[in-house]
Amino acid sequence: MKIFFSELKRRYELVDVSGIAAEAAYYLILSIFPFFISLLNLIQYSPLKDKGVTERALELIPEQISDIISSVLVDLLDGSSPLLLWISIFLGIFSASKGIGAIIKGINKSFLVEEDRGLIKNKAYAFAVTFLFIFIIIISITGLVFGDVIVNRLFLKFDIPIEAKKIVDLLKYALIGGILALSFTQLYYISPNLARKDKPTVKHAFLGGLFATIFWIVISNGFSFYINNFASYSKTYGSLGGIIALIVWLNLTANVIIVGGIITGVLKDGEGKTDK
Repeated sequence: MKIFFSELKRRYELVDVSGIAAEAAYYLILSIFPFFISLLNLIQYSPLKDKGVTERALELIPEQISDIISSVLVDLLDGSSPLLLWISIFLGIFSASKGIGAIIKGINKSFLVEEDRGLIKNKAYAFAVTFLFIFIIIISITGLVFGDVIVNRLFLKFDIPIEAKKIVDLLKYALIGGILALSFTQLYYISPNLARKDKPTVKHAFLGGLFATIFWIVISNGFSFYINNFASYSKTYGSLGGIIALIVWLNLTANVIIVGGIITGVLKDGEGKTDK
């Protein structure tokens, strides 16, 4: 354990996690509003219309941050149009792919390898991972929305005690956490610029993904508690307070994802040395 944490600390400093996380947060802040605009425009043509999708999409992030996103979206969507939809989709995916690209760069450094896959191949991979995460987000939101509809109907039909619904809600969020952990596992498994034989095992990638998921939930809830009870961003920054909080939260999120990659890399190399 001492060797593990020593190597973890060394790679954390080597990767420059804070610098890469700041770069990723910059591009992610540019993508988050276009993404939600695109989502809200698209659901108008889907069965999810009028089912509280926005509220479900914002459930998993700190309350003060969800409030600022909601208020900005209301202003932006007053003049929404098909043209706005396509511009939003393009800007959101492009900015998100830049943020994902920064995270991939950090993961490669976590494995002590350089990114030499070429500009086009690297960009294509960043776009592919971005689309994967967008798909996962949509699936998770859909699960939350229709999960609530199905559960409520079952409870009414069979007259199930309301206390049992709390257990169902916990299981629902546990399922979404599992989906997120598997997403991180995929990211840590295929992102490193390594030959197939040198890739981390699924077990190591999953342990890194599990850490990232659990720590992200802890960080998000801790940050939410902090800004709701101690921090006064609105007093310090005025109307920009919510945006500042959003930037900090995205920075923390990027930090967690990169640290999960470092853990995966340390576990992979540590086991390799043990086998030798």
